[in-house]
Amino acid sequence: MEVARTSTDGLLDLIAQRGWTEALAQRFEDEYGAVIKRIIVLHLWRLGIVSRHLSPDVLRALPSRELELFENTVSDVWIAVLDGLVSRYVHEERLGRINRPFAAYLSGTVKKILITNAQRLGILPRKSEAEMLSGLCSAKKTSTQEKYIALLKFHFEGKVREGILAGCPPAQFPQVYARLSHLSAYFFEKYLVQACRTHRNKYKRISDFIELFMRADYGKGLTYVGRVVPYSDMTATKCSPPRDFSTDEFLSLLVLRRTGT
Repeated sequence: MEVARTSTDGLLDLIAQRGWTEALAQRFEDEYGAVIKRIIVLHLWRLGIVSRHLSPDVLRALPSRELELFENTVSDVWIAVLDGLVSRYVHEERLGRINRPFAAYLSGTVKKILITNAQRLGILPRKSEAEMLSGLCSAKKTSTQEKYIALLKFHFEGKVREGILAGCPPAQFPQVYARLSHLSAYFFEKYLVQACRTHRNKYKRISDFIELFMRADYGKGLTYVGRVVPYSDMTATKCSPPRDFSTDEFLSLLVLRRTGT
């Protein structure tokens, strides 16, 4: 018989220790089901897929594929959750590599899945990692460089921060963690611009450059102040939903569009 745990962390620990059971899955659904939907809706706004003030008239004019995108993303997030995401979070947290709530950790996974699904549905255009790096390497104007830096940050900032923490020596972890935003900004805005040109014929992935960065003098980035905001040229102007607008209202209006009501 499973021991009752009242805290959310306790629930995650149980799942990591015992694997998924019907009872644990139901408890997770009760705790995080609505959270997952809210995170997806928030990212729909942040990605500019919904970029105007919501109203029945606006949402009836949206293609029904927005609802398909939402439903596909909910399904795929649950697949990721059941496929070891909880265990990885608990493991990394115990190692001290993660110091944020599970919902914040989950948000990064949701964003990646949402972007992939939106690209498959043709809502967002596809642009490969290699193409983004190549664009940065080839950019001559500062404005063009910053465009690609913003685009790479938009897609890979979370991955870079995780790579920096994973690659730093244990003794330096507290300092690196405390200055993580500075190091991440330095990586994109200074290090990567030069490194991708130097190694353009050898490396085509961000993960390769993270490894090189952590073997280089990354300490230069500890006090660097970034100035390029993560942004994607494939989205509309980013915004946030009205504070008084609920997830249920949002989904109800999307359903109205699908049914033609």
